[in-house]
Amino acid sequence: MFRDASQHILLCSLALKTNVKETHILLEESPHFASYITHLVIKPDATNIKSQPKSVEQVPSKLTNVHYYIMMGTFTSQQNPMFTSTLLDFLVWQPLRKLTVISGAALPPAIILHLITTVPIITFTLVSL
Repeated sequence: MFRDASQHILLCSLALKTNVKETHILLEESPHFASYITHLVIKPDATNIKSQPKSVEQVPSKLTNVHYYIMMGTFTSQQNPMFTSTLLDFLVWQPLRKLTVISGAALPPAIILHLITTVPIITFTLVSL
């Protein structure tokens, strides 16, 4: 009786740092979970992106209802061009209200321009041009 209500509450937030492949499998097996996720945090580390590139790209593409998104790490095309284009496509198709970008590296001006034209509220921390 409480399963659906509990799932909405328990699955409203998703943080992708490790175990990306397991998250992708979960969303494949239970696709209705994707609509419950309204808060997303992605903190890719270089080893995660290189060892699980398909999973890192496919998890955000399954989500449909993200309102608040926190990007942590570096998202430059030199690091992983596919992840950058997948990430930008993801931002366009979400009902985002707020975006926080935390990056210790410089972001290209084209990506910053794309970000500020996609989301109504955006916060940059440790980002340089």
